[in-house]
Amino acid sequence: MKREIKRIICLFLSVLLTVGIVNIRSISVKADGSVVDIFSDVKAGQWYVNAVQYVYDRGIMIGTNANTFGVSQNLQREQFAQILYSMAGKPTVPADAQNPFKDVKNYSGYPRDAILWAYSMGIVAGNGDGTFGVGEAIQRQAVASMLYKYAQSFGYDLTSNQNAINEFNDKSNIAEWAKPAMNWAVTQGIISGKGNGKADSTGNTTRAECACMIKKLLILSQTTGKIRINLLVAAIDPMLYSVDGNPFGNGCDSIKASEYLRFSLDDSLMFWCNNFMEISHNTVDINIVDTVIIDEFPKYKSIDSLDNESFQRLFKKDADGFGDWYSGITDPEYAQYDTCGDLDYQYYIDKLDLVKRKNANEFNMVFLIGIDPLSPFETSMVGRHPFYVNGGIFEADCDNFVIITPTFSRQDGSLEDIGHMAENMLGYSYSEVYYSEGLIDGSDYSALNDWEKYCLCKYIATPNTEVYGYGMVHFSPNSERDYDWANDNIVKYYKDWRNGSDIQEFSASECYLNDPLYSYNHDPCISHHRWWFYNMPYEKGRDKEGYYNSWWRYIFTPDYVTHVLPENSYSDSKITIKVGDKKTVPFILEYFTGQKVHTDSCESLAFVSVSNSNLSVEDGRICGKKAGKSKVTVKIDGKSLVYNVIIE
Repeated sequence: MKREIKRIICLFLSVLLTVGIVNIRSISVKADGSVVDIFSDVKAGQWYVNAVQYVYDRGIMIGTNANTFGVSQNLQREQFAQILYSMAGKPTVPADAQNPFKDVKNYSGYPRDAILWAYSMGIVAGNGDGTFGVGEAIQRQAVASMLYKYAQSFGYDLTSNQNAINEFNDKSNIAEWAKPAMNWAVTQGIISGKGNGKADSTGNTTRAECACMIKKLLILSQTTGKIRINLLVAAIDPMLYSVDGNPFGNGCDSIKASEYLRFSLDDSLMFWCNNFMEISHNTVDINIVDTVIIDEFPKYKSIDSLDNESFQRLFKKDADGFGDWYSGITDPEYAQYDTCGDLDYQYYIDKLDLVKRKNANEFNMVFLIGIDPLSPFETSMVGRHPFYVNGGIFEADCDNFVIITPTFSRQDGSLEDIGHMAENMLGYSYSEVYYSEGLIDGSDYSALNDWEKYCLCKYIATPNTEVYGYGMVHFSPNSERDYDWANDNIVKYYKDWRNGSDIQEFSASECYLNDPLYSYNHDPCISHHRWWFYNMPYEKGRDKEGYYNSWWRYIFTPDYVTHVLPENSYSDSKITIKVGDKKTVPFILEYFTGQKVHTDSCESLAFVSVSNSNLSVEDGRICGKKAGKSKVTVKIDGKSLVYNVIIE
């Protein structure tokens, strides 16, 4: 059964790598500003304002010009394809991509790339006459169909009431091909009709209506718990040429350095993808958007790079014609390269054109893997506001992104690299502090936040702590020193670490070394890391402190919330609501990077509480129960905002 599950996962991965997937937080975020002030045709108080603000803040729809959003303009088919393409991160479209549309033949860039990408994904099929319909207004049922196919490709909730469209008195106008999509869109609240019991399926779609549909779709994506990563892979893997006149182990006079040392890029990527799919409970979806082979030896800042001859001198050819990796890393000449951080990251940032590609939303994470000796950091950050995630900090004119830098020789490296990034990101998100050894006082367990509870272990806790959590990357709960993953001393730990209950006995052998769910080739490092990640929260929604129940959202988002601010229209921190009315609570999220995003209690899934019975909370909305005053508190990532509420 275990082998069958792994076979299915491998098959799923082979499909997954062909699908464009992106975390919506990777979309470029516009400078803070109210769309009411920016666009002359966006009027305060109108039904579309919050949706327009939502898509504008995220760079999905930015207006027809600098002063007009075009709220009442009909959306064209190619414009909608471009919106979906932007949401997907604008993946690269090959110059020779299949193009079945005669009205797209003469285009390059926009709208060609968007249309051909959508066609390759099965999201669009055209008009059936060999045209896509460039310049044509898009019908509401066509929007529903394209959104439905997009949702299928990107793992959104596809729950659908097959009779949902029966509520409309013009249901007979809905085309047969559009009915599954319309049923789904109505079920999920993406389409709600245009009043008078009409779906208006064949009517045109305005830009304001599109903004509302996109907002609802992306909020739906948050409820799935999925974390979507567009991964750019770059492999430092030079070609070697024989220096002794004898062929290599492949029978040729040339061979890739990785193959010479009996390593494989495909195997390394499969290990990375399979493991993070499994240990995240399929929460993490990985899409490899591009793979670049760098046919050069690693470039360093303070030492000379190796060349073909010196590399083969260091990693000598064995009797089978392959390089002896172990003898190479134990050679005294190797010691000069074994210094973390000497790799010339700026060289690779420039060589791979990462800033430009990031600004084009091509990726949101980079996997820079290479042959030994590499001398890398584990994870580094690049961007306008980079911060420490266990490696270098490189300022650049783009949104923050992380470079993971494992080597071919350490399969555990990708797990450990992300593990240290997780420690930092969760530390920042929970208290803006990264916890190093000895800083957690666990004597009052109830006073700890959830991250402190989870990472509490013998090595870093105060001596009077007797029961632990799940530890940290380098330290299992019972560790007495660094890298002490195989320590079989027995300690007590809270299996229910959030509530400090369900005390269990912990030993490495019982918990992960011999457990088939975690054990891996008798490697205590990999087995521990799999166990540590697997037991992290991964559920949907948020808790009572406003934190996502899935920690994977924090691990793979190179930013964190610093403030929850009143919405501009409520700068006096007062909200007025009538008895019987329901209202979302609006606010602004400010991130470490300085970016500000307008949102509300339903969009963000914030935790909402009220001070008395004058108000109640239903599905994230406040409801006026009786006249008087109350307070409403919203919590996001442990940060709070309180509004005074007047109920009339």
